[in-house]
Order: sequence, then C-alpha cells, then structure tokens
Amino acid sequence: MREFFRKSLAFATALSKDPRIPARDKAVLAGMLALILSPFDIIPDFIPVLGQMDDLMILILMLDYACNRVPDEVLREHYPWEPESLLAWRRRVGFFVKLVPHWVKEKIWLAREHIDAPEEPAGV
Repeated sequence: MREFFRKSLAFATALSKDPRIPARDKAVLAGMLALILSPFDIIPDFIPVLGQMDDLMILILMLDYACNRVPDEVLREHYPWEPESLLAWRRRVGFFVKLVPHWVKEKIWLAREHIDAPEEPAGV
C-alpha cells in the first residue's frame, strides 16, 4: 500500500509540473484535491455513509477531469504503472463517474467552459 501511495504522489507531482497542462486545469485539479484533504466538508463526516460520499464524489470527478483534460501522451508519459493498466484505470473512472449525479458533473463542466470562454471586449 505504501508503494501505491508513493507512486500516486509521484504521478500527481509529475502532472502538476508538466508545462503541457494548462495552469487553469492544474488549478481545478489542485482545488478538488484541496477539497478532499480539507477538514471542512459539504456533508459532515460524522453522518454515516453520506459524510464520506462528498469526498468520494470529488475524487471521482477529479479523476474524470484528469482523464478528459490531460492529453493522452502526457498521462502515458507520467503513468507509473504498467502501460496496459492505464486503459483499465480510465475504464474504471468512466464506470465510477456514472455513480455521481449527472447534474453535479454538468455544473462542474459548465463552470470550466465558462472559464475557457474568451472575455467580451468592454463596451460591446
């Protein structure tokens, strides 16, 4: 288990330093990670089952965001396990993201599109 966490941390660190990933995508992923690690939750952890669901949903959405926003060649280059397992990892993320309510993912992707949209010039 220690090896898994060591490799996962190395993977996340390598992705965060890769110049081919736009700063806004790094910021979104860092924000989601901060939400997971934060002691403050949307649903308090002392509520059985539901208390852990918000962290799990954020983790799933973070992995889904990475799968959809990080270019394949960058993922392959930094992925610390066997190359064949990357496809299986992406399939698992695709399965688990279906467990997240559709409206939650839709809100996050709409927010990202709003960030990506070019600003209109003043006075138009």
